[in-house]
Parts: sequence; structure tokens; C-alpha cells
Amino acid sequence: MEKKIWLDKLRAEDRDTVFSMTSDPEIVKYMRFDTHEKPEEAEELIRHYTEGGNYGFLIRIADSKEPVGVAALKQDEENCGEYSVSLFSFQRFWNKGYNTAAVELLKTFAQEQGIRALKAYVVEENYGSRKVMEKCGFQIQEILHFDDFPSGLYVYALPMESSVVPDIERIIP
Repeated sequence: MEKKIWLDKLRAEDRDTVFSMTSDPEIVKYMRFDTHEKPEEAEELIRHYTEGGNYGFLIRIADSKEPVGVAALKQDEENCGEYSVSLFSFQRFWNKGYNTAAVELLKTFAQEQGIRALKAYVVEENYGSRKVMEKCGFQIQEILHFDDFPSGLYVYALPMESSVVPDIERIIP
């Protein structure tokens, strides 16, 4: 069943919604930031996701406008035209297809913006996110290992020239 969602531009006034996710240790355990203890930290994350050529979105259910999670495309400072995908959502939406639908919308948006390639960095133990990336056509480019990070960090890549634009209802105000 296709999930009807849309990507709403992430705004400063979404701080409390974002904080309700980023303050949950289970939601952020695989993210590149620590569990937030103050709403101001969520505010800073919103700025990071929406400034400097980055695109941040609040994922919403189409008919109810209920927030599902946050999706972002962050510009790669070293590789022009490449962006990394960042995504997290409320636990009640895990394993129900919402994150897959959000990545498909991000792919469409990236194509419309002329983005050349997308990457995603996923911790080895984050099986759900790895499955989402693979389902959306991303392929493992490499697996990185660090001394202070014993498990692998999967680097997924998707060149936009070869991706197919999905037929999914979307709204990006």
C-alpha cells in the first residue's frame, strides 16, 4: 500500500515537534548527533538542515497533516552536486513504509533540483534504514570502520542520472 505523505519545509516553529523526536534516545541512537536535552538543540538542528544549501523537511501524513518525522538533504562540501540523506521518524511509524515513501520523495525533489548524486551513511546495526536505502535503489559504495566505532558505517550511493522518478503524490510548499 502506497503511503500518502508530503514533505513540508522545515521551519523554526517546528522546534517542539523535532525536539519530541530528538530527545528520544531510541530515535537518535543511530544519528550523528546526541540525544537532545533542550529544545534549543532541536532549533539548531533545524538551522543546520535548512541553511547553507541544505534542504530540510517535516514529513507529514497527507490527509491528517500529522508529523511522521524529519528528512533532509545536506550538501556535500567536497563534491559539488552531491547531497547526503538524513532521516528520522517517530517510533510509531517505523516499519510501516513511511520512511521509504519519504526517501522516494527526496529522490524526486533531488532530481528537480538538479542534484547529481545522493549518499546515505547508515550504521551497520540499523537494519531498518539499510533496508529503506536498498529498497529505494541505493547501493553500498563502501563500508567504513573506525577504531572508536567497531561496527561498520555503510556508505550508500545513488547517482541521480540513473534513478527513476516515482509516481507518488507530493506537496512541497
